[in-house]
Amino acid sequence: MAKNPKKALKEKFSMEFLLPKYVGYCDYYLGTQVPVRLRNDSEEALTLTVRLEGNDLFVPFEETAQIPFESSVEFTAEGVFSPRFLAENDELTTVTANVAVYIGEDKLTTLSSAVSALPFDWWEGLDGNAERVAAFVRPRLSECSRVLEDAGKRLKKQNADNEFYGYSGTDKNTVRQIAAAVYAAIKGLAIEKSGETDLSRPLCAARDGLLKERVSTSFRLAVFAAACLESANLHPVIALGKNSVAVGVWLYDSCFLDPVTDDEEIVLKYVSDGINNLAFFDTEDLFTGNNAAFTPSGEHFRQKLKAGYFECFVDIQRCRLGRIVSCPVRGRGLDGYEITESSWQERGTRITLTETVEHADLADKTNDYEDGPAFEFDLSTKKGIEESLGFIGAGSYTKEEIVTEAVEGGKALNLQIGDTSDE
Repeated sequence: MAKNPKKALKEKFSMEFLLPKYVGYCDYYLGTQVPVRLRNDSEEALTLTVRLEGNDLFVPFEETAQIPFESSVEFTAEGVFSPRFLAENDELTTVTANVAVYIGEDKLTTLSSAVSALPFDWWEGLDGNAERVAAFVRPRLSECSRVLEDAGKRLKKQNADNEFYGYSGTDKNTVRQIAAAVYAAIKGLAIEKSGETDLSRPLCAARDGLLKERVSTSFRLAVFAAACLESANLHPVIALGKNSVAVGVWLYDSCFLDPVTDDEEIVLKYVSDGINNLAFFDTEDLFTGNNAAFTPSGEHFRQKLKAGYFECFVDIQRCRLGRIVSCPVRGRGLDGYEITESSWQERGTRITLTETVEHADLADKTNDYEDGPAFEFDLSTKKGIEESLGFIGAGSYTKEEIVTEAVEGGKALNLQIGDTSDE
């Protein structure tokens, strides 16, 4: 008996719709794309239409592709996650994605895949994407400003510079002193620990009211400490292990080559007294009841590092250069939840970035944002361009490289960049 033509064709066709295991609001905000792969092993070219069915989590998607015989094609499904659902979601929810492939109006095959939708401000854990931790580090929150205010007072008592200009005009000892003041300021909040640390599964990365409740998990406190360091214009690093979290900071203007590294040996080398490139502290020492100061806490970190407590290290600055910006915050409004940008940095990178570069004459001395807060930058210098685009600390980039990296598709026209000095 001859085979059904449709069945025979189905046997020579395959599809992959590569959804992530976990989906959170940051996937919508950061524009996570879903790769789609189609394979045609038949002896004729095919024109196929892929359709993703809409539901609570997924926005309907459709794409038509022509596949030559004995060939494959790949494209990405963009904008398939519902921002409303992800912004309002408060529990770990399993949602099924239903995908169908059509030849004309005839359905060739279907594919169903279960995805875990994360509550707002949750991270997927070590089983997911480690670099997404950077999306929950929000340096412009008011709580960070309060910590820096206290840290500034502590520095002033030590007759040290209490302004937070990052690495400009500092040495490694000065940066270490700033990091120690931030550590002491957070420790002075007398925050109590809530629960045990388990990063092997999805968990909450941030929660409103930290300074009011004075209760936190180790992971949330580590994310907050990293935000405070970044708010001081320093480059934090978060060490992640199944049951341990630590926070570090670069002591000079640098970052790792990759957003995430698992090279324990290089980290151990960089925190050694002879190299002194990074300084870390154990998050456990920040909680009330632990009396370790900044330097002893660094030794606690080294002991855990040598014992293999940490699986990877997330470099926040490298994540920023890779366009992993801080996610907005969520608050309750009259009609439910409202999403609010937590800083000008996010707006500069995601919303007004292209407008800023397209419409600003970079030979002019200053530029003001007309929508949102009024920030003024010296666009005649590399530093001013970095600040206006959110590329804080990108010291190894020329002005041209920063603008090229920042503007999508080379849309900025007739730019007058001027010289490329680092002044």
